[in-house]
Amino acid sequence: MFGKPAIAGRLLVALVVCVGLSFSSEPAMALDDTDTLRMEIGNVSGFVGELVPIPIYLSTEMSDEDSCGGFDISLSLSRPDLVFFEVDTTTVDSVIEGDPPETTYVDIDTMYICQFDTVGTLASDWDMVNVRSTIGKGLELQLMGMADFMEQGNHAIVPNTSGVLLKIFGRILADVPDTMTDRIVNVDPNVCYYSNTRGALIEPAKNTSGSVEVESYQRGDVNCDTHVNPLDVMFLINRVYRGWQILCNDALGDINCSGGLSPLDVTFLVNYVYKYWPFPDC
Repeated sequence: MFGKPAIAGRLLVALVVCVGLSFSSEPAMALDDTDTLRMEIGNVSGFVGELVPIPIYLSTEMSDEDSCGGFDISLSLSRPDLVFFEVDTTTVDSVIEGDPPETTYVDIDTMYICQFDTVGTLASDWDMVNVRSTIGKGLELQLMGMADFMEQGNHAIVPNTSGVLLKIFGRILADVPDTMTDRIVNVDPNVCYYSNTRGALIEPAKNTSGSVEVESYQRGDVNCDTHVNPLDVMFLINRVYRGWQILCNDALGDINCSGGLSPLDVTFLVNYVYKYWPFPDC
């Protein structure tokens, strides 16, 4: 678990107004002369009950001496009735030195940790990356990162670099009504700070919202009749072992999210329908 970050000397706190700008998998368009950095939250979709990875993209166009070495980004969800961030509670003990020394005491602080992934991302080798819910409700996140402590290492994001900064995860509720038609959840940046390797603010910066769309059908509903039942098991068996076409979408039969269909998906679906075992998280 992460302890309390001590970044006051490295990351200059200043308000950056978050405004919209499109981002896609295509090469980034050239920014104007005043633009140096932009962050964008990806647009993703998922099924009822699914844990959905949400990519946070970063694109930099800065002078050679202004590599990005830190960030502090707060995000919020517009629809707590559809998606939330799972929170794991932990405690961190901090020894507080008093004056005189005999007044030393231990401060117990509660931390609300949320799931994230930096494997293969721009922040994969950073010395510190934290993703936390500041109030523990799973409706907002605070993302904080520092490339190197004490100016050691060379992990900062160099100019003219684009890619995924890190991934966060949203859990789609399992009881979304079939009759609900508005299934878009906005993931919005609020206040956003970025610093170079010397701890100075990078500005200006641009940031834009993303979204999570809740699919009308759920994982396992391979015939798209809005129910997961023995009929879906029959369809998936015929698809995997006989090559029959599924009436809806192969992705609904990919129970273990491996990227394709296999006998293991059949096993998971049989256990779900007949033994009430939960689907694997993915």
